[in-house]
Amino acid sequence: MKDYHTPYPNRPFGASNKAKSTRTRMREKWCGKLARGKPYGRGRANENVTYLITDAGGTLGYCDPEYMTTGILTKESDVYSFGVVLFEALCGRLFFMDVPGQPRLHVRLARRCYDEAKLHLIMDRNLKYSEYVKEFSEIAYQCLHDDQKGRPSMDLVLQKLEKALELLELEEARELQEEACILQKFEEALGLQKLVETLQEQEVLEALILQEFEEALELPKFEETLDLHKLGETLELQVMGSKERSDSIT
Repeated sequence: MKDYHTPYPNRPFGASNKAKSTRTRMREKWCGKLARGKPYGRGRANENVTYLITDAGGTLGYCDPEYMTTGILTKESDVYSFGVVLFEALCGRLFFMDVPGQPRLHVRLARRCYDEAKLHLIMDRNLKYSEYVKEFSEIAYQCLHDDQKGRPSMDLVLQKLEKALELLELEEARELQEEACILQKFEEALGLQKLVETLQEQEVLEALILQEFEEALELPKFEETLDLHKLGETLELQVMGSKERSDSIT
């Protein structure tokens, strides 16, 4: 579309009037193109023309209201249609498409939600409002300006979308880094837990060894005590025998 709006030597200014989701295609390396990509109209070559006068036509909801009223097609008319496509991408559904549980999407609703900071009501539920969404929605909103003079050029739209893409990539990289940190902390915690379990097992093993050692030390003492007890019994028997002999003599 940017090429349509940029006149070159021997190639006139053109406008597509065909910017809508059903005609947007992706080529190699994610390069966008419009299906049936011939411009709706072209000016004369080598003339500084910035508008075309045609019979008003196009898909309702995508067409610039000013173009529908005057029949004057400008590059700003394409910018308006592209703004509609951008909001469709942001909301994850086509304009005027019935989705259960969600309001029917149209330009007035999109602009009102943006003005009232309520984009979350119509945004794709898989998206979260962040810096790249803010950048994306801002340029989409500007494309839908009522006054053609208030709409950005396709060059500016491209710059803003590239910036939004950079913000998205930065956010994804940050999320990956955070996930990596969380995983690392989890692994560290798991490692500490294993270390604690190992130390506990060692403590139990050491306690068992100490118990066995103490039992081993107590066994000789027990044996000595048993020997002393037997010795005492023997001496006692000897004393009793001696006493009995002495009593018999007397």
